Parts: sequence; structure tokens; C-alpha cells
Amino acid sequence: MPLYTAVDIETTGTRPDRDEIIEIGIIRCDETGAILSRYETLVRPKNPLPDETAQITGITETMLADAPTIEAVRDRVRDELSEGIIVGHNLVFDIAFLEAVGISFATRQRVDTFHIAQLLSWRESSLALATLCQRFEIATQESHRALADAEASAKLLVHYIHMLGSLRDPAASIIRYFASRAPSDDLIAHLATILPETVSTPMDDDVFRAMLLSCLRSHRLDHAKTDTNTSVESPSLDAILHAIRTIVERDGGTIEDRGEQRRMMRAVEQTCEARSHLMAEAPTGLGKTFAYLVPSLALAVANDERVCVSTHTKLLQDQIFERDIPLLRRAFAECGIPESAFCATKLKGRANYLSIAAFFEAIETEAYDAWRWIFFTRLCLWLVETRTGEIDELTLYNQEHEWMATLRANNVFTLARENPYRDDEFLQLARKRAKSSTLIVINHALLVGEYSEENVHRRLLSPPDHLIIDEAHTLEASVTDACRESATFEVMEGALSRIEQAIRRHNSRAKERREETFTLPEFPALRESIILDAGMVFDFLSEYFFARSGSRPGEEHREILREDDIFLHASHATAVRAHEALSSRVLELSEYCYTAPEALMRLLENHLEILETSVSVLARMLSEDADAGIHTLGSSMRTGSIYASVMPLRIGAFLSRALWSKSFSCTLTSATLRTAGSYDSISKLFGLEGFRFETFDTEFDYAKQALCYIPTDLGDTRRHEDKKRIHEFLARIIAIMGGRTLALFTSFQSIREAYLATNAELKASGIRVIAQGFSGGKQRMLADYLRTSESSVIYGTDTFWQGVDIPGRDLELLVIHKLPFTVPADPVFMARSRLFENPFREYAMPQMILKLRQGIGRLIRSRADCGIIVILDARILSDWWRHALDDFPEDMPVKTGSAAKFLELLRLRRH
Repeated sequence: MPLYTAVDIETTGTRPDRDEIIEIGIIRCDETGAILSRYETLVRPKNPLPDETAQITGITETMLADAPTIEAVRDRVRDELSEGIIVGHNLVFDIAFLEAVGISFATRQRVDTFHIAQLLSWRESSLALATLCQRFEIATQESHRALADAEASAKLLVHYIHMLGSLRDPAASIIRYFASRAPSDDLIAHLATILPETVSTPMDDDVFRAMLLSCLRSHRLDHAKTDTNTSVESPSLDAILHAIRTIVERDGGTIEDRGEQRRMMRAVEQTCEARSHLMAEAPTGLGKTFAYLVPSLALAVANDERVCVSTHTKLLQDQIFERDIPLLRRAFAECGIPESAFCATKLKGRANYLSIAAFFEAIETEAYDAWRWIFFTRLCLWLVETRTGEIDELTLYNQEHEWMATLRANNVFTLARENPYRDDEFLQLARKRAKSSTLIVINHALLVGEYSEENVHRRLLSPPDHLIIDEAHTLEASVTDACRESATFEVMEGALSRIEQAIRRHNSRAKERREETFTLPEFPALRESIILDAGMVFDFLSEYFFARSGSRPGEEHREILREDDIFLHASHATAVRAHEALSSRVLELSEYCYTAPEALMRLLENHLEILETSVSVLARMLSEDADAGIHTLGSSMRTGSIYASVMPLRIGAFLSRALWSKSFSCTLTSATLRTAGSYDSISKLFGLEGFRFETFDTEFDYAKQALCYIPTDLGDTRRHEDKKRIHEFLARIIAIMGGRTLALFTSFQSIREAYLATNAELKASGIRVIAQGFSGGKQRMLADYLRTSESSVIYGTDTFWQGVDIPGRDLELLVIHKLPFTVPADPVFMARSRLFENPFREYAMPQMILKLRQGIGRLIRSRADCGIIVILDARILSDWWRHALDDFPEDMPVKTGSAAKFLELLRLRRH
């Protein structure tokens, strides 16, 4: 029976080269979970304990004052860890710190429960130790203490051992298959020994491939519209609304009759019938999703037309597809239109789908390290269950993002006829569903990518009859991100390596089949030249970047706007010559590769396209005559390497050319489109000539449901001397509320400061602070909050300002820490600001107001909601910015006064 030794440590930071261990916990147990021994010790660090560490762990300077040093306990710790298989959760972290103080694990077998969780719990949104233990009902003590976390890791391992012991095919066969290829001391190989011996036997590549394809085919989604009748009579809007109400009430729910929703339906109906363009501001609670879906689908079903709905957030995309469309199907059926009369599908961009061909190519390539085998095994376990092949069903970690980049379906070969798996490709199946669908739900990134000039020959969609863009206020960011093209030295080098590997694999197989091989004797010289020339260009860009940014290699991520002074740099002419040589060499390589056999050429095209795009980006970066665009340089947060990016400057020109000039009707809608009561700002930004503008009134009674309070005596949120007073006030209002609070910040630094200043006091009051950067990802934070909203508060930044729906009494207090202005040093913001005569009033202020209105919209989501908004940034009362208040709901009370006055008011309201 194996012996397992679980270890966990607490540290003052995340870097073993400069941070220190402050606590060690070790548990010895067997595979049944029986604990054989426990060991724990605090460790006195040489340097002061950071406040952040004390807040997270609960360990204080006083507790460490009499603790032994690491030197004093090193031999005992080494002895405690001398037997058994080493276990831990994210074990790499613990081992790195222990080895840094002289406790080596060089020859020991290791089992990381985090990696096991990646394999067997890939559906979970969070693989944090505490979350997994809660999910599996594993009793644990307080997290972030070493012995408790070591014991939790041991219990979690026992749970997974039991799970493996009951595993059946195809999952068992998948693990056995990858175990047969992985090193004998690998985690996958160890897990295979736990599998029940009565199921699955080792299989060769062909049997494995056949098994996987069989599983994929059994999970396919239907994609054909079964009713091809094109002469269906459209039901009236009133009839459909009545049917929706009947169905909801029949299911035990209630639905409000909304006059403004009906008015918006008529406006959308007129827009679709006239093939015209509409921008509609529809406030929260109006029911705008049905207001555009009902009329557009009614016309589409009657006229055999197609509707395309684009959203910014996955949350809304899933809501439309999984909640609203099924209800509309039933409503149409109530009106005499069979459910089979229209097909709806959800479609994402190419890069969102896994390529089956690329996956098989990758796993058959060569030996990988342990982490890569875990990655491929997890992908395969997911593949036998997924119905869509959408990569965002998985959570990727660290290097997995890079590995997945080569497996995405955005290469030419995925849809090529030469691809032997073409009919099984998720992208191909999604494309087929879209072609036969009445309604296609997509996201803005795909919409922009589909209609960019670069993708004119690679479109997944034929033009719709009616285009609806929801969450339209996000279009600027969506266009910028979707049209961004980037180049890095590492990506170019990687493309060359993959070209070489593809040629080598092709020739190896050609020899086995006695077919003609492809020889490219020029490749080594071309590769060396391309790497040399690209290196010279990136050396120049790196020199310019670090001189301009003031940062140094290895420091935190920065991005700057390329300015015209780059052309005056002494080395610019040398970099231009290097680029000319680089361009010539890449062209030469492409010409050689296009003489390859067609099947091989299809594999090479994507890698060649990467090189050609990189050359194009670098050309625009170095050229004084480049087309108007935004040119940026940055350093990778993970690797520190330099990247160059190019984005469109005038997004209105792009949208006009790509979308507004087309023959289909366009409806743009959002809860926040106007600033200062006008559409002028967004109209100019988006190039909305020929649009009709409609504003719909709110159904909420803000005079009774909400109150906005702005304290006038707290000081400035930006000044260090005022922060203590602001944080004390924040803690007091949250304590009075007892939780049910969302606090919105504009940076992670502001969250960190607020967390460190308020967490101890709120914790003592029984309130849990769920803070971004401390408490996992957005979905995990929301799930944790909703379970305990009556005694919890969320501190969130950018992603919490929009697309977050916290219903009813779960949210009663919304705090705006600072007005959400874009950081002036943001290079995209800097470049677009120069298009305006008065950048602050014409660009910065409207952008801030739209985001502020989105944030305020988190509080009141239905007629039953009530709550208070507190704005801590008193700048909103200044003459410059006071008109931002004009864009608040017009009947919402806005009061100002002292912090003490508000605290008293809040106490009275609570009691």
C-alpha cells in the first residue's frame, strides 16, 4: 500500500529567490486516508512580515517572534519528508521554496492534486484547494494555514483515488493510452496503476483514434432545420407576447407587461422591414432581448430570412441561446408555428474551437514533458464529452495557453478538403448549423473578424438579413481587440520550428508509405537568416521601448504608443534594412513551401501566415508612410519579451465600411449609449450616418427604489493622506449593511489597498471580503458571494462594471470607489484622443460616463430591487464633471453631505 506525504507551506510572497517560508505543515497517510503522522511549525523570516501575507494567512509578527528559523528546522523537515510519494496542491510552488532552502526532491515521485483536478474535474470553474474540498464535501479547517492545507490535499487525493478506482471507459482507456506513452514516473502513469483492472486495455494509435472519433460522433449536435416551409404566416407581435406570458405563468412564473418594451418592438420591426439602421438605448429592466428577438424572428420565419445577434459577453450569449430561444420556440408553437420551423445556433470565432486534425497531429508527434501529457490527457477526457468543441469550456493555466494556440481551428487546414477529419471538425459542424439556422448568436469579436477585409475569403457566415448588436457600447474595445495584429520574436521562431517539424513528420510518413518525400535543403540557411534579421529588428524595438517606457527587462508589463521619434533613432535605418532582408527571406521560404505536396502545404500555410503577418506588422511599425493606425510596443507580462501591435485608429471608418454600408438591417442597442442626453459622442466614434436614434424610458421607479449619496468630506481617493479616512468609511458602511455589497474599483492596486485596510475589521464583524486578485476568478467570486451574500462583499474591478447580474436582496449597496476614467497613459486612448479638439470633454468624459452608468446599472435590475449607491469620488461634484450626474436616472435622488451624516442615515434605514 503506497505511503503519501502531503506538504504545504505559507510564504511571504511568490518568489523563492527573495521571499521566505513562514509556516510548514506535513501529513503522512496511506491511500485510504488514514493519517499516520502530523508535523507543523512556524518559521521566523529574516525580513518583516508583509501586511498582505498577514491578512491572507492570519499569521502575525507576534506569532512569529519566537518561532525557529528555517535553518533550525531544516533537518527535521527533511526527515519528515523522507518517505513516501510527495503530495501537494500546486506542488511546484512548495517544492521551489523548499529546494531554495536546501531541501531537495530531485529523485522523489510527486503527485500534484492540482494536476489530478485538471484531469478529473475539468468542468470546475475553479481548482483552488478550498473550492474543490467544498465541492466534494471534504471537511477542512481554515484555509491558508499550512497543516490544514496539507491535510486537505491528502483528503482530496484520497477522493480522487476512489474516483479513479470506479472509472470506466472511455475515460479509463484514455488514461491508459497516455500512460503507455508517458515516462514511468509521470503522474499519468501513476494514475493508470489505480484504475480498475477489469476495464480497458492498452491500445495503439489507430484504435485510440477510432475510439475518440466514435465518441465525438455520438455527441454531435443536430444542425438541420427540419421544416423547410418558406411560406409560414408571421404571427402578430401581440400574439407572441401573449403566448410568452401564458407559458411563463403556466410554468409558475410571472412576467410584467411593459409598454416601453412594446414600443421598442415596433421600432425594431420597422427597422427590419425597411432594411434601415437603428440605435436604441433601452434601460435595464425593459426586456430588450425579447424586444429585438420577437419582431426580427417573426419576420425571419415568415420570409425565410436570417437573423444574426451579436453580444459582447458570453453571459448574454448563453442567456439568449439557453434561456430565451427555448421560450420563444414554445411561444411560436402556441401561435401555430412549429418549433422545428426555425433553427438557432451559437457560433464563435475559429480560434474558439479545437481542431481535431491538429490534436491528432500533436499527440502523435514526439515525447513531451509531464505537464504536456497532463494537458493532452485532459483535452481528450473533455473531447469525449463536449458537444461543441468550444475551448472556453476549459480553464487554461500558464503554458497551456501557448500549447492550445497550435490546436485552435484558426488554421487553413481545418476546413480544407484534404483534412481527413474535416467532417468531424467542430468548426465545420458549427458552420453547417449556422448555414441552416434562422437565428445565429455570435460575439462581437467574431462579427468584427468576419467583416474585416483580411477575412473576406475565410468567412464562416453568409451575410444575414438582419443584424442586431447588443451591448453596443463595447464596440470600440471589440473592434480594437479583434483587429489587433501582433508580432513577437518567439512566435516567429515557433512558426519556423513547426514548419521544420511538419516537413520532418511528412517525410517520415512518406518513407513508411513509400511515397515521395519533400526536400528543402535551403531551409536551414533561410531559418538562420530569418531568425537573425528578425532578432535585429526586435533588438531595435526593444531598445526603443525600454528607453521610452523607463522600465527594465523583467519588470512588470508595460505598453507604450510608438511615436514619430522612432524614425529619428540612430539605429532605425539599420532596423529597416534588417526588415527588408527579413521580408525577402520569408517570401523566399513561402515560395519554396508552395512547391510542397498539397497535403503538406495545407499544414504549412498557417505557420507561413504567422510569419507573413509578423513581417507586415513590423513593416508598419518601422515605416513613416504606414496607414493611419495605432502602433504600440509592450513587454509580455509572463516572459518579458517585446511585442509589436497594430490596431485601427478610426473605428468609425472600419464599421461604416464593414457593416453599415451593407444591405442588411442593423439594430444597435444597449442600456448606456447617450452622454449628456445626446448620442453625438458615440455617433461620431462609430460613424453612425443614416441611423435613427430612439430612447426608451425606464420601467423602474428610482425615486422609491434607489438613493445615491456622495460624501463631501472624505478627501480625494487619489491622495495617500486621504485613503485611510476613505477606507475607514468603506469598512463602516459595509459593516452596517452586514454584507450584500458590491464595491467597484478602477485598478487592482486600489483593490489591494482597500482589502489590506478593511479585511481585518470586516472579518472581525463576520463579513467576508471577496476581492479580485485574492479570491480567484470572476465566476468563482460570484458563486462564492451568492452563497453567502448576507455576510459578504465583493471588491471588483473592470469586469464587474458590466455583465454582472446580482438579483434581489443579494445586492443592496453599490460603492463606486473612483470615477472610471481610462488611464491617460493607455496607448490606444492616447492615440484616439488626438482625433478630438478637446480630448477630455469629447472623448475621456463620454467614455467615463458610459462606464459609470454601466456600473450604476448593477444595482437595480427589477421593479422589486432597492438599494443605495455611494460614490466616494467627490470630483463628480466639481464644475468640470458635475454634468455626469445628468446622465443618472432622472428621478433617482442624489444627496450630498458628510460621511457621518450618511452613516447615521444608513443606520436608520437598516433598523
